[in-house]
Amino acid sequence: VVRVEFYYDDVLAGVDATTPYSITVTNDAAGIHRVYMVAIDNFGRRAYSETNRLAVVDNAPPPNDNFRDAIPLSGPAAADASHNLSATKEAGEPNHANIRGPGSVWWTWTPSTSGPATIDTVGSDFDTLLAVYVGNAVNQLTAIASNDDFSGLQTRVQFNATTGTVYRVVVDGFSAARGVIRLNIRGAGG
Repeated sequence: VVRVEFYYDDVLAGVDATTPYSITVTNDAAGIHRVYMVAIDNFGRRAYSETNRLAVVDNAPPPNDNFRDAIPLSGPAAADASHNLSATKEAGEPNHANIRGPGSVWWTWTPSTSGPATIDTVGSDFDTLLAVYVGNAVNQLTAIASNDDFSGLQTRVQFNATTGTVYRVVVDGFSAARGVIRLNIRGAGG
């Protein structure tokens, strides 16, 4: 390897020709960013790293930290990314999957078709807790499904969804776990 190129949100952010290969990114916007590297040898051959997600936070809670600020999703399939790095636990909020986590983030999902639904956190980078509820207040929820550790550290729930029902989807972290969340929803027809 003679140099490594560093890409940030698919834009070349820097090149380093000395080991250990690294760059510093400053004045970065809060949010979830894509990062990957390309190693180049003295023959010009390229080797690409996996693309990873990097969460940059400004110490403010994520926008969907509270139940009332849930991000709305709809349709037969949906996906979203978030984090729980500065998330909090609300007064009256249940322990998801019967485990107390450090801070949760919320979505609502309204399916357009009744039938089997699967929601998972595959692609998240920490030990997640996942739960689905119905109800209109954080302290008056009815549990539909919950899970801890379906596949490694990721979680998955399955249930029969009803058209037009507003499902409250929440992701938290096991113990003190925090990180980047990938939420995937597949309903009937999705």
